[in-house]
Amino acid sequence: MKNQKGFTLIELLIVVAIIGIIAAIAIPSLLRARISANESATIGDIRTVISAEAAYQSAASGFYGELTCLAVPGPCITGYVGPTFLDSSIGVNALVNKSGYTRTANYDAALTVPGLASPHGTYCYYASPITAATTGVRSFGGDSSGVVGNTTNSTTNCCATGVLDVLRFELPADFVGPFDVAPNAAVEVVAVPGREIRHLIVRPRNAIEGQYRLHLRGLLTAVHDRIHVPDVLPLRVEPLARYVVLPSQSEARQFAWDTQGLRAARLPPNMTAPPADLETYRVEGDRFTADLKAVERAAGAPRVRLADVRVALLPEAAVYGTAAFDVEPAGATSCTLEMPAGYQIVSITSAGLPIALDASQLERCTVPLSSPQLPQRIEVVFQGSASGDASNGDLRFDAPRLVGLGVERTLWTVADSQGEQAAEWRDVETISPARAELVRMQNTAALVKAAAAAFTASA
Repeated sequence: MKNQKGFTLIELLIVVAIIGIIAAIAIPSLLRARISANESATIGDIRTVISAEAAYQSAASGFYGELTCLAVPGPCITGYVGPTFLDSSIGVNALVNKSGYTRTANYDAALTVPGLASPHGTYCYYASPITAATTGVRSFGGDSSGVVGNTTNSTTNCCATGVLDVLRFELPADFVGPFDVAPNAAVEVVAVPGREIRHLIVRPRNAIEGQYRLHLRGLLTAVHDRIHVPDVLPLRVEPLARYVVLPSQSEARQFAWDTQGLRAARLPPNMTAPPADLETYRVEGDRFTADLKAVERAAGAPRVRLADVRVALLPEAAVYGTAAFDVEPAGATSCTLEMPAGYQIVSITSAGLPIALDASQLERCTVPLSSPQLPQRIEVVFQGSASGDASNGDLRFDAPRLVGLGVERTLWTVADSQGEQAAEWRDVETISPARAELVRMQNTAALVKAAAAAFTASA
């Protein structure tokens, strides 16, 4: 007999068992990866539809359109010749199966609006897994609120358990970027077809729950040689109360504004009251205009020629610093020193003479001036705590100020506990230490000249 070699039954069973173990480990991981990819693609498509509906709304006099209108807007908006708003792969009113999800849209009853076909006031675009727990676990929905919501069942209720993850603003054509937002967030500017306005889309790093404060900064441009305050409108926020804060004086200059749609008002209690040199207005109606009409030098007004602030940032966000104000009194016999929230005065001198303060004056006090005509220096030593989140580079600190006095120039010197530069500045001019000393010397020379002129005038 010939010898025949092969696998025994036990060896085959061992191989089959090993293959089964590998499959038991790999298949669930592959399934989870597939579900995650399907959900990410679906959320992306919902956001695309939300952006498309927002752009269509701007072009259709504030009304939303059905998916077919977004893909082919010409028949739905009379006279429209711009680009499409949505890709035809999802721009259909029927059920669409894509990336493991069935997508469709619901709308309120169609309205009758001249020049528009099937306009709607609200919409809901939602998606459910084709096979639950296999192609997807959660259902998603998005509507006119701009929110992408999710549930663990196949409900069609948009955003029932969602959180806010995107903010939208309407920008006028003259408010150009680049834009800077705080806290840090992804920023995108989208053109609105057929209109001069644009939409600013802000996506925070984390979903928003509860109260949220956003700071948006951008460059202003002159319109017909006049500075124009941009009318930035938050979209899909109801009810909406808008306030505008305008400077009335800065750097010893007085500002005059030409306004429409604004009424003098106070900020709500939950908002920080502006300084005395700022004026607050409430927007009456949908739109407002505010143009800088005139800039005039404040005749005979007291001013600070140079505010020299030196700050040290210590661990636990502690701030210690000094502020030296070179004041030209212009007849004033005193001024008011005010500390920012969370800061206190350690000591204060005026013209080299110490000023005694009690506990009630550590945040705001009256500083007597030694002469109503001669320039003099007020020096303040202060302490406090920086605000913001140091982990994401959003640490903010402040300094004392003299209420109602325009500041011609401000120098900041910021260091950490080792004396090294501790800040990256935005929207300010950064200068070398040598140039900073030159500025101080030039300021001293100007003060000596001003003192000599004051002596000559009084002789």
